[in-house]
Amino acid sequence: DPSLRDLRCHLLDRHRQVQQTFTIGHFWNHDDDIHEQWALICRYMKDGPEHCFDDPLDRVITLSPKGTLRNCWMLVCLMMGTTFFPLRYTLMLPIYGALTLSRWITFKTCRAPVFPPELEAECAFAEDDPHTLPEPRFMAEFASDPAIYARALQRHRERMLWR
Repeated sequence: DPSLRDLRCHLLDRHRQVQQTFTIGHFWNHDDDIHEQWALICRYMKDGPEHCFDDPLDRVITLSPKGTLRNCWMLVCLMMGTTFFPLRYTLMLPIYGALTLSRWITFKTCRAPVFPPELEAECAFAEDDPHTLPEPRFMAEFASDPAIYARALQRHRERMLWR
């Protein structure tokens, strides 16, 4: 889809030739979302993790990186939007099922990036680091907290005003 955008990282060799490329984070359909993601990374790099978020309730990871069938199903439901959502278990089940299975197979056949051990060691988090965000086991796990869910709705409304 040409309207989708994502943030990419290129690993260069000493001659500045691209050796590998990987995506950071999730894809979006609006430039403002990518700019927001990049601004978060810049704040983290410049000011540290304690200054990354405007509100403590924003300190949450929504999407799970785990390639489980549940996560694949939930993302398909999210990406298909609200129009077909009521039909996901009936008329649309073959489409939702095929998309879920395709995504799951993609996760199972892709390899995770492997970084040099010295880079992994340099970037490792201390176990007691207060700024480490817990990774959800499944998509929207932390949305069961009413305060986090209310803040997510508020942020969504604010984002819609940008456009």
